[in-house]
Amino acid sequence: MNRAYKPLGLREFAPKPKAAKAASTKKVKFTAKIAPKKSSELKRKRSDDESSDEEKEPKPTPTAVPKSKKPKEDKTFHAGLDIGTTGSGESFRPVFMACTYNPAFAYGFGNVLLENIQVLQSWPGGQSRQEIKVPTRIAYAAENSFNPDDERDRWGYHVESGMRACNWPKLLLDEAAKKEDYGDELLQQAIGQGLMHLPTGKTAQDVISDFASHMHQHVFWYLGKKILSSALEQTPKRIVVPVPTLWTAAARDATRQAVKKAGFCGGEDDEIIIIDESEASALYIIECLRSASDGDVLKENNHIMIIDMGGGTIDASLYKVVRCHPLQLVEACPGEGAKIGGTTIDRALHALMQELFGEGFTGVPIEQRTSGSLFMNQFENDKRNYEGPLKSKPTMNLPIAMQVVKQDGEAGPPRYDHKLREAKITNAELKAMFEQVLQATFDIIRKLVGRIQEADQPTTSLRTIALCGGLSDNAYVFDSIREFANGLFPGGQVQVETPENPSSAVAQGAVLASKKSEGFHQPQDRLEEPGEGARAKNQMKWIVAKNATLRPNTKEIVRCYYMVENPRNEIKSAVIDQILYKCTSDQAPDRVDDPGVEQLATLRVDITEIARERRIKAKKGKRKYPESIKIDVDIELTMSSSKGVLEAVAKIGRKQVGTTQVSYTPCEAWE
Repeated sequence: MNRAYKPLGLREFAPKPKAAKAASTKKVKFTAKIAPKKSSELKRKRSDDESSDEEKEPKPTPTAVPKSKKPKEDKTFHAGLDIGTTGSGESFRPVFMACTYNPAFAYGFGNVLLENIQVLQSWPGGQSRQEIKVPTRIAYAAENSFNPDDERDRWGYHVESGMRACNWPKLLLDEAAKKEDYGDELLQQAIGQGLMHLPTGKTAQDVISDFASHMHQHVFWYLGKKILSSALEQTPKRIVVPVPTLWTAAARDATRQAVKKAGFCGGEDDEIIIIDESEASALYIIECLRSASDGDVLKENNHIMIIDMGGGTIDASLYKVVRCHPLQLVEACPGEGAKIGGTTIDRALHALMQELFGEGFTGVPIEQRTSGSLFMNQFENDKRNYEGPLKSKPTMNLPIAMQVVKQDGEAGPPRYDHKLREAKITNAELKAMFEQVLQATFDIIRKLVGRIQEADQPTTSLRTIALCGGLSDNAYVFDSIREFANGLFPGGQVQVETPENPSSAVAQGAVLASKKSEGFHQPQDRLEEPGEGARAKNQMKWIVAKNATLRPNTKEIVRCYYMVENPRNEIKSAVIDQILYKCTSDQAPDRVDDPGVEQLATLRVDITEIARERRIKAKKGKRKYPESIKIDVDIELTMSSSKGVLEAVAKIGRKQVGTTQVSYTPCEAWE
């Protein structure tokens, strides 16, 4: 069912030792040290003199302990792969090998934010060893004049100013999205100007796959230095890839296929799992809050708002604390988001430059004014360090070679220095570039607060607004949101906070999601889908909360898909039967076989004609049919229709398709 309402979002699976209260920091930010978990992931204790990089054999298990009582070794490699709009990163949990245990691979666990999770901070071409993310860009040799003796493509930090490069390819991955979905009138202009360039013959999925392939090669080269390469190859891998909450099913599948093609799922037991970025960031934030809080934040019935501010999107979620010991939270309402982010500020800069200098700016070759150029690198530095109108310098100088034509009646100091080849933008102009992102964030906060009120909950139950994502680390953004929250909630009721290293929150949360899914799903629920990998059946996704207020014509989306497993054969019929369930319990179950779950109705969608068309299209121009064809279908439910009944319409993208019937399950009493 639709992810819009998640009944059991976050849960603590084992009791945790009480963590010490974190020391106060200069900002409102909190720093957390996660307490050791009591789980099967037991680690060998070591003394202070065992800090070398030498491999150590594990201590033998005493023979007196029965074999059945040995702690189960976790041989799975858990990784979070965050392919961002402007920057990408990876976190991973160390592999516990059956043969040897290398303590050097687990270094720094006592000093990092999340125990047993390590963020890769070494990327090719990075200026320091503390680069958490690598720029999401790639320059193809076929489009550039590289050294004839070196025809390799350039990626990340190796893309230099003046190279023809692909930037922001992630924003083009959701082909079903309209430009107005991004809430950004400059987006189409950016595409037209070549800021979001795709090489001839390549799709956004191809570019993402090529970029991810370079990431894969570097990550496993790096890990190969820590672990025997042969042992790493034989280790099952679970790669969790977070994607924007607002993305369509097609964009999610395109991401998964790109990561798979890049080599991240090469073994028989390897898995690629797609989750929402909001879920990943929430898992990370909650772990931090649990360790750093003095207990007031995580009291029963309190609400926690989490906002992930990335390069291309903003994702927000609202959680309610159901129980403290063990900690259990539910997603209080459907999440909110906006297709707007850090790149919106970049596009605003280009709009301003075009307004100020016209053809003087647009005439500059695109590679000298897009991401990776000296012009944009300097702006990125100014943007990252901007502290507001009263704290930052009055003007910023951006290096760019332009042939500026002065306009009649021009007044004031010159905006372009021909001698130094620098354009000047003012503090006030830079502040205005942040405005669209801030206003979108404020609107999201208002909406989620309104959801609390609609549920007849006191707004005083909201205690924390936690920010993460690269943009949240900006001082002006942080201060502006805190000032807005103080105005909305006088008296300091709500604390605005960011965790340590907020730009890696999604990647680290993805690792937590990997472990959560591993312990959450039962072995008998495992289901293999052709071309899709492992899935879990019998899982509930609730779309409407109990006692929720339904406004007139309230709509929810149920995402489904149909798999044509053998396209070589003629398609006689293609029908989706999606069952709707109901539950009267106060706490919604997370499994379909729970005694409180009852069938409500069956939605039958006939897409036979669509499937036949897709089959013909899949074969066209190719020698043979693909192994399978996946057809994503969204069922739009009107929950409180003016007709007084549940209405259901099937859509692919924005086009209504097939026929949809609703058949209600008869009540036992009537039977």
